[in-house]
Amino acid sequence: LLLRSISLLHENVILRIAGGWVRDKLLQNFHNYNSFEIDEDFDVVVENYDATKIGELVQAECKRDNLPSSKITIVKANIEKGKWLPSANLKVDKWDIDFVSLSPRDQFQSQIEITPTIDAFSRDFTINSLFYNLQTKIIEDW
Repeated sequence: LLLRSISLLHENVILRIAGGWVRDKLLQNFHNYNSFEIDEDFDVVVENYDATKIGELVQAECKRDNLPSSKITIVKANIEKGKWLPSANLKVDKWDIDFVSLSPRDQFQSQIEITPTIDAFSRDFTINSLFYNLQTKIIEDW
């Protein structure tokens, strides 16, 4: 669904899942649990595109496929709280998805191009810096 939603874009959009979902996926593969529940809440980190627009594209794709989805919620940037860029939240069936752009560590870095490495080092908890690249299907540990 996520990759199909961006398939018509002509930009080099890269989607990564960050944090707990990646940990759970690693544990499932490592322990080979058949009944292991994968986290139904995950963050999609968007590179080279506005994360809120990706959320809107996914919501439109859900409507085309008649998938149950909520109204998209846009969370505005709040510099006082260290939130440099807006994000979006969408519930699709049982999944609660947050769409976020690569984020700078502080207001000074917001003036430069942000890479996945910079984003990873700005995260508050080590597990949150693990990414699963949806296009390459590779876990990225920055």
